[in-house]
Amino acid sequence: MAVAAGNKKYIKVVDEHYVAPEENGGGLIKFEIWELYGKMVKYSMAYINKSISFTHFRSRLFWVRLMVNEQN
Repeated sequence: MAVAAGNKKYIKVVDEHYVAPEENGGGLIKFEIWELYGKMVKYSMAYINKSISFTHFRSRLFWVRLMVNEQN
């Protein structure tokens, strides 16, 4: 799939979706990568889960940041 940006065309080279296991909260993880002349020009990573509230998501995100900081 190509998308025009002005007179340039971005080409989507990665369009992947993964279902997160229920024991990890469920939902969908989505990755997209776009290239222009063989170089990555934009990307998108998303976690989509309609069954959780924003407050729940923020607390889960805080926990993930804590785990990452402890490993570094």
